[in-house]
Amino acid sequence: MATGYIVTARGDLDALFKARTGTAGSNTGFKSNGGVDLAQRFEPRGSTTAIANTGFRNASAVDLAQIFMDIAASASPALLSMVAGESPNTDLGYADGHANEVADGSSMTPKMVGVNELCELVTGTTGMRAIGFTHPTVTPANANTTWNVCTITGDFQGPSGVVTRTLTRSAGTYSSGIIGGRRYGYWTYGSSDWLFRYGDVYSVSITFG
Repeated sequence: MATGYIVTARGDLDALFKARTGTAGSNTGFKSNGGVDLAQRFEPRGSTTAIANTGFRNASAVDLAQIFMDIAASASPALLSMVAGESPNTDLGYADGHANEVADGSSMTPKMVGVNELCELVTGTTGMRAIGFTHPTVTPANANTTWNVCTITGDFQGPSGVVTRTLTRSAGTYSSGIIGGRRYGYWTYGSSDWLFRYGDVYSVSITFG
């Protein structure tokens, strides 16, 4: 059943926003059939691009377009910028306090990929590669809704120059647990002949949905 909230020339909100699969955000004050707040019906926007304003605003005057995810958001990857740091375990890349370690000098902008936060993207001197996501209450699943493909472009160690490297979720070894009170999903890969360069900037693109 449709929500009953109609945007002129664009239709019901059901045709504009993605159905919720993750944790609901804060209530908006707009209730659909059955008296359920729209926060229970639609996926939070996260870092994805907002659709054009709907004209429906919550009590804080924030349009629903800024709150909920575009129904077609999975077609657009999350685009991030990473500065590679180094961890005490000699891993190179990005790792914050929600990961198993912290990479000093590293940063990731932005950190959100859909509803999850990217907490780790490293390569190790032993050849290990890893990518990890956290969420306050829900374990990031081993599914496309968390992430599908991650590409990293930059100048890696060695004679290769600027190249693009790829991690595919389905090829990784998945594990999960709790770190610092947050749920995490973590994927590791076998040996690799590429390493990040400390202090270098890398472009990161992650598809999900």
